[in-house]
Amino acid sequence: MKERRSIFLKGYSLPRSSSESIYIELIIAQEEQSLLSERSSRGSDNMTSNLPDPILQSFQSLWISATNIDFGPELASSRTPEEFVATVNHVLQNYKGEKLNRFRLFFCPLDMFLPDIENWIAFAVAKGVEELELDLSMGSDPLTGEFTNGGHPFKLPDCLFKCRSLTNLSLSHCDFCPPPDFSGLNGLQSLSLSYVSIADDMLHFMVANCPLLDSLSLKSCPSLNSIKVSGQDIQIQRLTVIECWNAWEMEICAPRLRSFIYYGEHIFGDSSPNIPSLEDAFISSIDMESSEPEHDYIKLLFDLSHVKIFTVCTATLMRFTIYEESTPEYLPVLLPNLTELQLLINLFRSEELAYVYGFFRLCQTPFIEKLFIQLPRIPEDPKDIRSVQEPSDITFNHLKAIKLSNFKGSMSEMRLVGFLLERSVVLDTMVLVAPPKADMKESINHEQYNSASEATSQGNVDLMVLRGQLSLLPKTFRANIVLCEYLEDDKALTPKHTEYFSDF
Repeated sequence: MKERRSIFLKGYSLPRSSSESIYIELIIAQEEQSLLSERSSRGSDNMTSNLPDPILQSFQSLWISATNIDFGPELASSRTPEEFVATVNHVLQNYKGEKLNRFRLFFCPLDMFLPDIENWIAFAVAKGVEELELDLSMGSDPLTGEFTNGGHPFKLPDCLFKCRSLTNLSLSHCDFCPPPDFSGLNGLQSLSLSYVSIADDMLHFMVANCPLLDSLSLKSCPSLNSIKVSGQDIQIQRLTVIECWNAWEMEICAPRLRSFIYYGEHIFGDSSPNIPSLEDAFISSIDMESSEPEHDYIKLLFDLSHVKIFTVCTATLMRFTIYEESTPEYLPVLLPNLTELQLLINLFRSEELAYVYGFFRLCQTPFIEKLFIQLPRIPEDPKDIRSVQEPSDITFNHLKAIKLSNFKGSMSEMRLVGFLLERSVVLDTMVLVAPPKADMKESINHEQYNSASEATSQGNVDLMVLRGQLSLLPKTFRANIVLCEYLEDDKALTPKHTEYFSDF
């Protein structure tokens, strides 16, 4: 098996073993950050001149065979843009290898450096790069994606679109505008676009003309209006669409799709997606919908009812309860294959408790084995004491594990815990994890009252108080209840989907 060797420009170490992948790291330590200016005053431009001889010799000898080059955030953040450009140029000018497996670049696309960036990409293409990651987000606002340092999205050079060796392409803050003769990337298997400007028809063209593409990720692509993932014999198995806020419709015809992650406003329309192989789905619109969701999450859930793993948010729970009478043709929804369910709840009062009850009443999950509930970190209003009637005809016959995160012991949370314990006849374990203390310190103080929520309102969750609350529950269950602080959670029980794209 051919050995892969790498250059990571962030620190240095001697090779550990000739049988391992060798990582040559050039230390950019705090005391060495003045080396360039010092060398300039001595008339030297050799960035490695002050390295110890054994390290320098080992580093230079391995330029010949290194196949991974990584100019990551650590290097970019430790140097001025001018120093970074000088470093990259020096390494690439002295590189003697014939083939690159992976090339990674993190930098800012300022006008004065655009020719350098184009040359670096051309270098990687000429070396037959297979995995190319261009993250040009340096200097942009992490919330809006807008540049604050005078940068602007980088127009990709034509040579990139002629790179037949590419298997993985990850782009951030770029303009995706191929030349007129572009015919697709036949070897591309994974495409990830973040804050990339790409036209609707070009995205559809890529899906249809990259025959090996099995993973597609779109995050905050502002130019997309109509997202179409369809085509004859497309191979896509993993699809992620996150915050493409200008998109107003989505069409999916992907018979081999197995995983679908979606965070954004509902844009699925009246047509049903063709995704018969789908196994796990994440659908969340937290902070994207109005107080009453306008879109038909009931039909969407009906279209995805064959999945094995499902994550949904408050909007779906609310829609089921509020619009029960107006959509009788889809209710109840049967989820016959579902074994893992996760509920994302960004506000939890008696009203939301009623939505949870309504969801379980109108969604039949006969074989569910794991249930995860992500509760909000914000404490419940102690004045919210409205009684909520539990559904009487629900039993979880296969549910073995339950986990509630950000558990604070509020009245609605305790009611939910009691309901789940009573209805889960074979439950083995229930894990209750308190919120992170740092976050609780920033929470809003509410009036004091005699329950665990009193401690929560003061910025702390007192586990002793919570244990007292739990001890008052009827002893009709055999499950082991584990109550722990956030940092004590060993993560042994973890959902399939762990990235939520919003704060709780």
